[in-house]
Amino acid sequence: MNVNTTVGIPLNQRERETVRLIALSHTTSQIAKRFGITIPAVSKMRQRITNKTGIHKVADITRYAASKGLIEIEISRGLLADQ
Repeated sequence: MNVNTTVGIPLNQRERETVRLIALSHTTSQIAKRFGITIPAVSKMRQRITNKTGIHKVADITRYAASKGLIEIEISRGLLADQ
């Protein structure tokens, strides 16, 4: 068991924006530039997000962001149809 896990603690505004950017396929470098911080600072923030949410995969972060209203996902039927 990871004693550093803080699952259930709400994300702060910067963490929510980071989740949104990750879900929109921004890289760690792009996020660092946007916030004017270092890449290690973004990596540390991503770790805090993982600790607070228990989410590790980008696809799961995207679902989380959508469920919290941070992004909208449009599903096209054409993409799922048998070819």
